[in-house]
Amino acid sequence: MSWKTRKEKGVLQFAWVLLLALFATGCANQELLNAQPQMVENNTAELKASETDNPHFYYVGFAADSTLSVFSNEIMLAKGLFDERFGSEGRSVVMLNSSQTMDNIPMATPENLNATLEDVAQKMDLEQDVLVLYISGHGGYNKGVKVNFWPHHSSWVKPENLRQELDALGFKWKVIVVSACFSGQFANQLNDIDTMVITASSPDRPSFGCTSSDTYTYFGDAYFNNQLPQSLSFEEAYFAAKEEITLKENQMGYPNSLPMLVGGKAIRDKLDSMFIQP
Repeated sequence: MSWKTRKEKGVLQFAWVLLLALFATGCANQELLNAQPQMVENNTAELKASETDNPHFYYVGFAADSTLSVFSNEIMLAKGLFDERFGSEGRSVVMLNSSQTMDNIPMATPENLNATLEDVAQKMDLEQDVLVLYISGHGGYNKGVKVNFWPHHSSWVKPENLRQELDALGFKWKVIVVSACFSGQFANQLNDIDTMVITASSPDRPSFGCTSSDTYTYFGDAYFNNQLPQSLSFEEAYFAAKEEITLKENQMGYPNSLPMLVGGKAIRDKLDSMFIQP
């Protein structure tokens, strides 16, 4: 074999190694990323508009992380509950970071969240309807919720940015639920008299149940799977779920996550008037 032939063979082998490395490390699907605005529009186009003198819940779900199915699972669990029990069928949308759904459901990105909220606001009666926003994922201390669908995108949903977006779009009545470590930071930022914020943990505590063996997080399972379907109010479900979570954490030897609920009298009265008894 000549030196030139050996060199050419080496170049060819290097090219194959490089190609295999690209497959191994992954690369973003730019075509799919470019399609996101249209996917969001399609996702919200058929939402039912509000009805005069008949307030409704509008549900928006956001599964922030693709590495575990637990986040998408509980976003869909809550959607089913609100559609069936609280009348949001036809008024609910989700964004999921999942390889199983990325061809037909918008990815969970901050941009898609903002665009979805804008579309939902146009369908709602902002003075009488209630926005229910549920975000589930991994949290970072004083950082918000990590948004991750590698290799396509990576960013954060930060509570201060979410507050600005919700205020700018004119939502009045809101229930914001965040299931993530350190999620109490959202309660501190989003709390007002017309907003109820429920979080899986306090600002300085982790929450649990986000492993490959879990179907739902501890919080998602306790609140949306076990308590809210049978409770007489959102608050009653929260306190029962908090007790259930604390007991489970104690049994596992974990530090208590200390879930939070904050909200003014106005939103509590509003939710009581709309709550559908089991």
